[in-house]
Amino acid sequence: GNPAYATTTSEGVVTPEGATAANYNVKWDGETLTLRNAVIIAADNQDASIICETPFTLLLEGKNSIDNDNIAPSIVVFSDGTINAPAALTISGEGSLTITSSYIGIYVSGNILIQSGTVTATATSNEDKISAGIVTVAGNILIEGGTVTARGGNTEQISAGILTYVEDTESNSSLNSIRISGGEVTATAGNGIISSGLCNVVEYYPDSSKDLDYYIDGTTSVSPAAGERIEAQAGDSSNTAAAVPG
Repeated sequence: GNPAYATTTSEGVVTPEGATAANYNVKWDGETLTLRNAVIIAADNQDASIICETPFTLLLEGKNSIDNDNIAPSIVVFSDGTINAPAALTISGEGSLTITSSYIGIYVSGNILIQSGTVTATATSNEDKISAGIVTVAGNILIEGGTVTARGGNTEQISAGILTYVEDTESNSSLNSIRISGGEVTATAGNGIISSGLCNVVEYYPDSSKDLDYYIDGTTSVSPAAGERIEAQAGDSSNTAAAVPG
């Protein structure tokens, strides 16, 4: 139906049975996915808990959670975008969403826009090449409000709290930025060859070889409101990181 409704159980099962406009945890109208006190736990071998191939808005009401132990992101959106185009994923509302994933919390092809709400995305340790809370491929991450906490786990390649990731091609040269203009953002990383709370990475094949390599390139901008401050640390590890003056 349109809209479609579903409820969730304490075991994280999503079902349309018994769901109505007055009784639901999940609502979908074709453009907006509303989570209202939803508990979602990914089934074994599931690609993701939420998958969409077109841009949509995630509206948060109440306290929501997504757990995914599979080697797959919890939220996946496939939609090409540019900095001036509508976001592939827009997050809004006054509720909260806690995501725990063994790989990536939120994975979007295109732009991510966070306007409001409380979003906590944690990637636990894994042996894959990326462990990150929030990732965009060939897109930008724009945070205008809300409270965002993103954590990456230990991995053999790239660990980041918030990550933009593009291939080394001219067509993607402008798609690689993190822009924070409001809200409260905390981004931390685990151990990896590349490890950073906020990270812009370009993937390439050096010397036409088949071995992947990476370099850090892109734009990160933080615009605090008057009276607020930016605190940054840098170092080889969390134990050696020191404050960056200014």
